[in-house]
Amino acid sequence: MVVPIIEITLANPNIVVELIDSDKIFASFRKPLVFTLFCKKELQNVSVVIEGKNTPYKAEKKGLNHHHFITDIKQPGTYHANVFDGDNLISIITLNVRSETQKKGDGDDFSGMF
Repeated sequence: MVVPIIEITLANPNIVVELIDSDKIFASFRKPLVFTLFCKKELQNVSVVIEGKNTPYKAEKKGLNHHHFITDIKQPGTYHANVFDGDNLISIITLNVRSETQKKGDGDDFSGMF
């Protein structure tokens, strides 16, 4: 019996995709996960496939190098995502999503009192 092995590799390992404001990624029941990716190389048809989700999320292009995503994810947690340009896998990112309620204590005057 022959078992085929399919190996997925990055289309171009020199392409670097960065998550903008990775420390400010929040989600809640009212506000789903929203994030922006940056790439020095101009990309045309960017999408992400987030682990555990069946449907890819298409980017809204903001300028030449920024790609904005709106998802339906409303739970905090760590999510792994494959980033594609067209059909080509160009990067793998990790989204550390915090609860929207955690954001409230980050900058208010009361956070140091307790």
